Amino acid sequence: WFLFDSGETQTFISRSYVTKHGYHIDNMKAKYHIIAPGSPIETNQIVRHLRLCIGTKDFYVDPIVLPSHGIDIILGMDWMKEHNVLLDITSRTVQMKSRRSEKTMHIHLPIHKQLSHTVNATEAQLIEKIPVVSYFSDVFPEELPGLPPDRDVEFAIELVPGTAPISRRLYRMAPDELKELKVQLDIGFIRPSLSPWGCLALFVEKKDQGGKTLCVDYRPLNAVTIKNKYPLPHIDILFDQLPGAKVFSKIDLRSSYYQIKIREEDIPKTTFLTRYGLSICPLGSPMHRFSSCT
Repeated sequence: WFLFDSGETQTFISRSYVTKHGYHIDNMKAKYHIIAPGSPIETNQIVRHLRLCIGTKDFYVDPIVLPSHGIDIILGMDWMKEHNVLLDITSRTVQMKSRRSEKTMHIHLPIHKQLSHTVNATEAQLIEKIPVVSYFSDVFPEELPGLPPDRDVEFAIELVPGTAPISRRLYRMAPDELKELKVQLDIGFIRPSLSPWGCLALFVEKKDQGGKTLCVDYRPLNAVTIKNKYPLPHIDILFDQLPGAKVFSKIDLRSSYYQIKIREEDIPKTTFLTRYGLSICPLGSPMHRFSSCT
């Protein structure tokens, strides 16, 4: 079995297929580092000048030897580019035209009603088994334990002078939504409030994780909030800083909008109409730059 794979830069052959047919293996001077499911693979073994019979024509290829993966040969972009291969998924045809010949060969691939064989997928590494995650387990909690600690920077909501409290009508909530609201109340993310402010709140289903996300329509509050001027850096300047860099990293906080406390006197402004108000920076507010302080 061989596979036309436009996602592979090189052509590969399985070790079991090499052993079965007794092909000679050469060692290359440099090692190839191949990204594979589960873990990277290093190899410097190659089979030289291997003859392949495709249709009615013979082709030659120098495949790199990989551990057995259920497919005998993977024809990558190096080989497909050399033979001007065009893949037509709709008609299930492969078109090949050698540089040494003007003739074009068409191959019609068979349609299999069922898989001829199965391949066991490599199990992905669980995040719990990563050493650094296990060692600093308190940094990677499944759920946030409660309010974030006091920090030098607090979330402040500065209003346009003369702004009066804004309040909207209450949305009705289903029993399961009220149950989730009670969970956030117990954690301390929200608390009972008698504030004259009040924006509308509703729950949205999480498509990827399940459960519900509490969303508050802060557009009326945002309209009277003085925004911070925080220009984004120019992308060309960022690229100019990359030469010579060896480590690239990013920060991805769990529930990042809930990492900054709201200034005490501004908490009433975030009230939403379930008689509870937020104690942490809410999703939907225009002051998200404070996340950089965490």
